[in-house]
Amino acid sequence: MTSDTCIVFICQSGELELKALLLAASLRKHLKQKDVELIAAIPEPDLWGDISPRTRQLLAKLKVTEQNISSPFKQEYPIGNKLAAMGVDTNASCTLFLDSDILCIDSFDITALQTEGMKAKPADLATFCENDTAWESVYGMFELNVPDFKVLSTVSRLPMLPYFNAGVVCVKNGAKFASSWLSIAKKVDDNEQITNKRPWLDQITLPVAAVSLDYPFELTSEAFNYPAHLKSLPNNNDVVLCHYHSPDVIFEEGRLSQLVGELCDQHCELKSAIEANANWASILRRYDKQIMLKKPSRLALIKLARANSSKYKVGARNDFIVTGLPRSGTSLLCNLLHQSPNTVVINEPQEVFPALAEDGSCAALDLYYRKLRANIISGIPVKNKVDENGRVVEDTTALDQHSDYQPVITTPDFVLGTKNPLAYLTRLRTLCDARPDLPKIVMIRHPVDVLNSWERSFPHLKAIDLSVIPFALQSDSLLDPFQKRQLSLIAQEHHLPTRRALYFNYLATLIHRDKDRITVIRYEDLVMNPKKVLASITHAIGAKPVAAAALRAVKPSRKRENKAQNHNHQAVELLCQEFLQTWHYD
Repeated sequence: MTSDTCIVFICQSGELELKALLLAASLRKHLKQKDVELIAAIPEPDLWGDISPRTRQLLAKLKVTEQNISSPFKQEYPIGNKLAAMGVDTNASCTLFLDSDILCIDSFDITALQTEGMKAKPADLATFCENDTAWESVYGMFELNVPDFKVLSTVSRLPMLPYFNAGVVCVKNGAKFASSWLSIAKKVDDNEQITNKRPWLDQITLPVAAVSLDYPFELTSEAFNYPAHLKSLPNNNDVVLCHYHSPDVIFEEGRLSQLVGELCDQHCELKSAIEANANWASILRRYDKQIMLKKPSRLALIKLARANSSKYKVGARNDFIVTGLPRSGTSLLCNLLHQSPNTVVINEPQEVFPALAEDGSCAALDLYYRKLRANIISGIPVKNKVDENGRVVEDTTALDQHSDYQPVITTPDFVLGTKNPLAYLTRLRTLCDARPDLPKIVMIRHPVDVLNSWERSFPHLKAIDLSVIPFALQSDSLLDPFQKRQLSLIAQEHHLPTRRALYFNYLATLIHRDKDRITVIRYEDLVMNPKKVLASITHAIGAKPVAAAALRAVKPSRKRENKAQNHNHQAVELLCQEFLQTWHYD
């Protein structure tokens, strides 16, 4: 069996054995060229232990050839086994090495990775070094010129000298390349002047080996090496090879758990191996829950998946966020939306703060949503601010603590939202830029009512304590010049009514400047005409209508205090006129 490109991966006793079986099964499922040679590289069984008879049985069933390889760095550097694997015996002109912790999740035309040199994806992050000096030392060891071009790291988006993720690498003449790669890696490993080598030795020496052989560099996209441990899968189906790294990522990512479940339905050996591993068994539990939620008959869905898996896709997430001026009715809105069938809203989860602290791409927030959705589908309790009846609290001044609860859903595609006034509002432009597709519901309210509520409720709002309010310090790298300037002026104001009005204006400007990219809801409209307003919101987020009983329970707010008796009126009249006019308030 020959082809222009063979695929090789490590199959090693232990967890890599299971990962290798999943990889092989997913390749056979999705490869367009059915005759592609698959090779399982088995590193020294005397050193690592031998693979099981069950594994050998499935490899044979999947038409995977076994080849024993040496372990050039022994147990001191297991990653180094891939350097030997690249040199397996084959008649193919190109060798494609894949890390075992990869799944092929869509139709794969192997010709897309064929090369006359070396083809790989730039590294996710510049993990070796952020300057050229260290690279000059490495290339200098072999009297080679440092490449005169740079690539972008695919996650951190930083320019760097050629540095690639070694999880998906295709080369011309694998044996020749492997010999050079291994020789260079051993010399660099022995050089004490080169630091920060482990565990990056394979990636450091990969481009050097290519230069030493005068191999041209060819870049591939994230579609062929997607870092699912760092960011969620996109809703489109562009990803072919997904680099998941650990089983918890498969558990969290709906498309991956769906694929693994389908592969287990097709191969009993896989199912037995996963059920016997405590770190992996939760994936099948999620898959079973996913199926039961999607279809009443598990058997019918299995038959459908086998007949045409494209008819059932799990992965498109119906997510949204709720934010707005603090004390503008955001919790009331969450309470109402939570009463829409198959809609779950988490009130002020703590996880959003670290997720938004430094990550302008919002990838960490996506990962939080992914994990949250997986837990809910699997029946794992999540934290929320709910009352004794399991409903999101309407007013956090009455109940401001999280407790465990288990949402009731009947579909894995349920609508999922989270709410936070200050964190999301401060990062609103970042969220709009990074996630334009994510619906953002933003609540506003008459400034006098807001300022009165600030004064009566939480100490950090009464005093506008910027040391407690999230993302309000000048050292915050994600704050833009406008935000830093306004927060500096607010910090200098000591008259509390004026300080509160200035902070109100600051938040109001954050809303207004991105008003065309969000859905703005006036609290007064929500309580006076809840049916109409909620219909527009549920349409925007893809949710079903809110129950009529919940709408009837909405009560208009109490009459505003006489301005002669309220010191916040003067501050609003002097400082907040623009907001009043823009949003049509008296």
